[in-house]
Amino acid sequence: MKAGYSKKTASASAHELLRNPKIRAEIDRLRHAALIRNELKLDDLIQEMKHFGFYSIADFIGAGNSIQDLSTMSRETLKPVTGIKTTVTYNEKGDPTTTVELKLVDKRAAVVDLIRYLGGFEKDNRQKGLKIVVKRK
Repeated sequence: MKAGYSKKTASASAHELLRNPKIRAEIDRLRHAALIRNELKLDDLIQEMKHFGFYSIADFIGAGNSIQDLSTMSRETLKPVTGIKTTVTYNEKGDPTTTVELKLVDKRAAVVDLIRYLGGFEKDNRQKGLKIVVKRK
């Protein structure tokens, strides 16, 4: 490996290196510089993740379970949409049937990422580390 760590120990070495305050500070500095360079704010990124995690399929479905006209929707509403697939099939008479499928972001992954960023799993991780000792008299 280029960094000089073996494949077997790279993960453990990375974990140890990330616990070093100087290394952690440098990583944080580089992340902050990247945000500034790209004119991003962390709050903006969190807001974007909220759009991915809190959409409802009802935002896109109209009467008879048809997909609403996306061209009339706001950019904010459309953020979870990653693609549209249109399929035309023909019956034995040659009549076409058009099926439209929306591809949406993974809500669960977006919510998990938000929880992780906001420290929601830290409590669970601390609880896993607790040892309960039962003494009998």
